Amino acid sequence: MDNLSSNRRDRRSGAPLQSPPTVLYLCRASSDVPPMLDAEHGMEVHAVSERAAVTATLDEQSIDCVIVEGTCPEDADGLLAALDERRSTPPVLAYDQSDGDPRRWFRAGADDYLSGRTDTERRTLLARRIERCVASRRIRTDCRRFRTAVDGMGLPFLIADPDGRIEHVNRAFETILGEDRRALVGRPVSALGTAIDDDWGSITDGDPWEGELVVDGAGETRRIDLRVRSVRDDDGRTERIVATGTERSAPGAEDRKCDGRRRKYRELIDAAPDAIIVADTDTGIIVEANEAATSLIGRPRGEIIGMHQSALHPDGDRERYRHLFDRHQRHDESVRRRFDDDPIHVETAGGDRIPVEINARVVELDGQTFLQGHFRDISEHRDRERKLRTILDAVPDVAIVYDESGTYEDVLSGAEDLLVDSPDALEGSAVDDVLPPEPANQICEAIRETIEAGETQNLEYRLPLDGDTHHFSARISPLRTEGSESERVLCLARDITARKRREQDLRSFRQAVEQAGHAIMITDTDGSIEYVNPEFESVTGYTKAEVTGETPAILNSGEHDERYYQDLWETILGGEIWEGELVNQRKEGERYHVEQTIAPITDETGDIERFVAINTDITERKQYEYQLERERDRLEEFARTVAHDLRNPLSIALGHVDMARQGDESVDASLDRALSALERMEAMIEEVLELSKQGEIVHETDPVSFERIVDLAWEHVDTDTATRRIADDLHGWTLPADESRLRQLLENLLGNAVKHAGPGVTIRLGRLSGREGFFIEDDGPGIEPSARNRIFESGFTSAADGTGFGLAIVKQIVDAHGWSIDVTDAEDNTGGGRFEITTTYHEHAVDKEWR
Repeated sequence: MDNLSSNRRDRRSGAPLQSPPTVLYLCRASSDVPPMLDAEHGMEVHAVSERAAVTATLDEQSIDCVIVEGTCPEDADGLLAALDERRSTPPVLAYDQSDGDPRRWFRAGADDYLSGRTDTERRTLLARRIERCVASRRIRTDCRRFRTAVDGMGLPFLIADPDGRIEHVNRAFETILGEDRRALVGRPVSALGTAIDDDWGSITDGDPWEGELVVDGAGETRRIDLRVRSVRDDDGRTERIVATGTERSAPGAEDRKCDGRRRKYRELIDAAPDAIIVADTDTGIIVEANEAATSLIGRPRGEIIGMHQSALHPDGDRERYRHLFDRHQRHDESVRRRFDDDPIHVETAGGDRIPVEINARVVELDGQTFLQGHFRDISEHRDRERKLRTILDAVPDVAIVYDESGTYEDVLSGAEDLLVDSPDALEGSAVDDVLPPEPANQICEAIRETIEAGETQNLEYRLPLDGDTHHFSARISPLRTEGSESERVLCLARDITARKRREQDLRSFRQAVEQAGHAIMITDTDGSIEYVNPEFESVTGYTKAEVTGETPAILNSGEHDERYYQDLWETILGGEIWEGELVNQRKEGERYHVEQTIAPITDETGDIERFVAINTDITERKQYEYQLERERDRLEEFARTVAHDLRNPLSIALGHVDMARQGDESVDASLDRALSALERMEAMIEEVLELSKQGEIVHETDPVSFERIVDLAWEHVDTDTATRRIADDLHGWTLPADESRLRQLLENLLGNAVKHAGPGVTIRLGRLSGREGFFIEDDGPGIEPSARNRIFESGFTSAADGTGFGLAIVKQIVDAHGWSIDVTDAEDNTGGGRFEITTTYHEHAVDKEWR
């Protein structure tokens, strides 16, 4: 039997307990469960650890339920078998600490089972399970008493088909008629001597009938008052006719009582839709079988009666059923076994095996004890269940049955990583005890609305699982049963976390695209525009409605030839990214420059679905570059003009000074000073021309041998007696640079050192430590800290004969490469100045020069 399913049926059919039950708790060692049941659930708990104490407590106390705590039935030291022998033993619930096999406990005699993990929720479930066991036992006791009262009725009773043919006569009627009741089966009711024939049509139409039956026999006349009623199916058709009688002058009271019980019992089992087999509890021999049993087994009643009960089953099931029979015959209660995983079968006369559900109970009749077994064919049910299980296993949903209070009745399917606990642990638990308050309230409210409205409710809720928040979409629908509205619901919940995250990503992406400062366009693979963002509309002047369905050719300015666009399409159709500059045309006809990147969008198989184009409007930048280029050209032209205009008179002045020096020696000193000034003017003109050229940004570089460039620069500098020392780490070192401008930089720094430190200066060159770059330092007087912030300014000099442009040119070359330069004191306490050039690319240096 499916213990959980049975208990769920008991719970739905039973009323709540009026007072907390009294529990006998057997455990090998001390346990904190009994105090919990007492403190939190108000149960009176008698905790014992020895078998003898159990029987003694049962004899002395009124116990509603026995709890056996252990890891296997053997831990109970034969207690379950001993309890089986007691007629009045309360229900036994096995509380298994090992999550073992519940069937071992059931075979040992337990009535219910619960795996006993030590978490608080499991203990709360234990309390509910105890209350359910007690309520179920009380319900069964009430039903047994009711059945006993019905079986004890001594009234005559018969059943006929709609045509008036007798189908069943009970023993009380058999005694009155004086005939074997089996001989009466098949005869018309009118043969009993009543006038019922005249009114048979109205009886089958549903009208009640009352009349007198007179029976003569054995020297006496017996008069029976008959009451006849029809029994109808759900469609209102008459299925059977039932007649009950009351004898006006009865024979002996004791005989009437016995015959009545027999007749009533026979009538009841024959009217049952399930197969009923009655066997003697002492011998196991079958003494009675109803019509449904003959149909199930395929044997006549006479053949079934006299068989041993185990002979109904295949050889493999006989031992298992014999054990079940032995257990049942020791109990005076209904015990149900279904064996879903490994069902018991009955074997038909033709050798077919039919899975059955068995509901057995002990009955007493005329002082004898019998075991009455109800056998239900569950073949169709198992087929439907297998199909349903296959469907549920294939559905990625969590399927849960709740009752009207929000209690888990069944967890039909669902991956355990989507459940807050195992299905066994959830069943019987309340949703508000298992889930956090917010989703629990949502589900309970949806259950209530579903039951009240009788309609499906949809909801979404969030649930923390394994440290992450999962989103679920659920449909809660009423479960309908025949003849009444259901108070249970089916909840199908699907994990939509991935979908929610995709939606969130999509919203973020859409918001980013909508607010982007770039014009964005999406096309299909044929180039038809599907989407443009607001920035596109602002830049082009076209609205989204105007360009949707058009191609990007709507922006074509005619600036680029067909080959340009052909290369673009070949690139992106080949799955590559295209980058370039375009001259497009706005809606009003104005041309503008864009820097465009076009990338393919592929599906999960790698096929191209769409293209996305990101456009940056660089019109202002292009205009600025054009203006800079013009300014530079004008500066170069100005420098050349100035140099040309100054050189002519400068050459004349130099010539005349030279001629004058050949004359009177008294003027030689004045002429020397004039000549020095004129030479300085010539140097300034050369450096102004050089300064106008060095401001250009370096766009292309080549690997340059640094040591070779140092040699070339040294040759072009008037070094006289200066000393050069090159560190070992510069041997073989190369760096990416514009060779000619790097040489100019070195010439200016080397010349600056000679000029400021004197012809005997020692100059060291080496690589920087900890970063890419090089240094040039000397052992001269150094550079004052107050002057270090100004030495790169054009025209600033600390030398009497300096031009003030040498270090400004150095700074121009450094910035043009994207490098940086710093001034500090020379190392090794030489007292000189040190220039450090870091050759790592610095975009801000280029931007500053560009601006």
